[in-house]
Amino acid sequence: SRWTRLPWRILWALVAVGLTAELLLTQSRGAYLGLAAGCLLLVLLRWPASRWVLIPLVAAGVVILLFSGGLALIFDAIGAERSLTGVGVAGKGLGLRLSIWQAALVALQEKPLTGIGLGFFGPWAFQNGLLEYEANWQPHAHNLLLQVAADLGIPGLIAYASLLLGSAMMLFTLLRRRP
Repeated sequence: SRWTRLPWRILWALVAVGLTAELLLTQSRGAYLGLAAGCLLLVLLRWPASRWVLIPLVAAGVVILLFSGGLALIFDAIGAERSLTGVGVAGKGLGLRLSIWQAALVALQEKPLTGIGLGFFGPWAFQNGLLEYEANWQPHAHNLLLQVAADLGIPGLIAYASLLLGSAMMLFTLLRRRP
């Protein structure tokens, strides 16, 4: 039985390596934090006894970062584009993000049943004068649910939310059955 599981383990290892490589290529700081948190959670779930070592180590690391000023450096690195402090894409910041969210809401109000179509948020917002056009910048709604609603309308949003809810219910059912 050990040898019959080996091909599956190799397959899953290759999938994990491929997804990790893809995540690294995105250069998303939020994705890096999510990967770190997911790996920590995975270790804690797989080896429950590790919590007696990992939790104190993580807590000690956070305390050291707090008192050494390293936490500020990490937050500066995470928010390097300063999207919340005023210097973001095209020299804008939170104001730009708020205007993008407003444009997504306008798109949803104009076409609540059909949406504006997949991938048309940027051109639609530029054409309707809701966002200023800048070369090499293709905006998205910066909020997944708003993006789905603007692209697919309210029925598409309901379908997407149903998929998320169904997946979460299946996950909780599987975790509850876990020995």
